[in-house]
Amino acid sequence: MGVGDRILLDPGHTGLAALVWAEVEIVAFVPNPTTLPWNTGCDFPYRVGYSIPREPGDAAPPQRGTLWLSRVGSDLERAVRRIEHQPS
Repeated sequence: MGVGDRILLDPGHTGLAALVWAEVEIVAFVPNPTTLPWNTGCDFPYRVGYSIPREPGDAAPPQRGTLWLSRVGSDLERAVRRIEHQPS
């Protein structure tokens, strides 16, 4: 997973009414994530920051969040439903 990829997020994670696509803004590998807040353990060492764009015409800033993912892109909460990789 890399910056610019898209992730489909579960509404249970976002608090929105339906599944929503978010854009990956930051990917950081953390060898020992247990020292950082909200980590989900050593099996999920990738801290991924994302943004959910607003509807056209909405002046509010995008909704942002962070997830901890495994090397295969899964997370403990099952918030990520799908990953769409952007071409390099």
